Amino acid sequence: MFLISKLFAYFILPPGIFTAIILIAVLFIFTGLRKTAAVILLFTSLFIYLLSVEPVKDILLLPLENKFSPFEISEAQNEDVIVVLGGGMYDRSPAKGMKPSLSPDSLKRTVYAFYLQRELNLPVIAAGGKVFRSSNAASSAEVIKSVLVMLGADKEKIYTENESRNTMQNAEFTAKIMEKYTWDHALLVTSAYHMPRSVLSFRSAGVHVTAAPTDYKTDRSGYLWYSFMPHMSYLKDSWNALHEYAGLLYYSIIKP
Repeated sequence: MFLISKLFAYFILPPGIFTAIILIAVLFIFTGLRKTAAVILLFTSLFIYLLSVEPVKDILLLPLENKFSPFEISEAQNEDVIVVLGGGMYDRSPAKGMKPSLSPDSLKRTVYAFYLQRELNLPVIAAGGKVFRSSNAASSAEVIKSVLVMLGADKEKIYTENESRNTMQNAEFTAKIMEKYTWDHALLVTSAYHMPRSVLSFRSAGVHVTAAPTDYKTDRSGYLWYSFMPHMSYLKDSWNALHEYAGLLYYSIIKP
């Protein structure tokens, strides 16, 4: 099931889907259907452009980011533990002596979790294993823990969930740790666009969570002419949004 979900992301979402469509258009050219191929390539170019401009990526991201309000320290509800979800890492980073380092998304989540831990004095569960078990690198959770300790967190108050390979497993395995320590209520930290699927996963696993979103991708300051120029970072943000919608659809199918 895990491999199927990964293949789905690789070939149904950009850029895999566009690669497949372009190959189909090339096939049509060789079979004499040149007008059909031209139409396909025209619409593919249009979709790539739309996904690469700021207004469209915001249209995709905002419903996800606005699902849960930003967390306020004053609104804490006697949570038992902070759970921070990994969001990718680099296995070998020169800046870390060829050791693993966190991706920008993961680092933002980790820094925010450290801030909340300092303000609320709660234990932290860092959740995230290796996406592919053949990797020799440390788990995402272990790297998050190392960064938290570097920032000044008490390592005795940091627990790691090292086995999960996706958000659903994050929730299932974290729930077991919480049950072990009789923790009932988690303050969940992840990127704002990722929060709807994360909350759904944790609640499905029987965990009571309060959302603490971070790492917002939308600027919300209005648009200028260059907002309509295609940019790779906007395309990546559009991919993040489409990946979340696909994940929510997938969850609705396997857990109706």
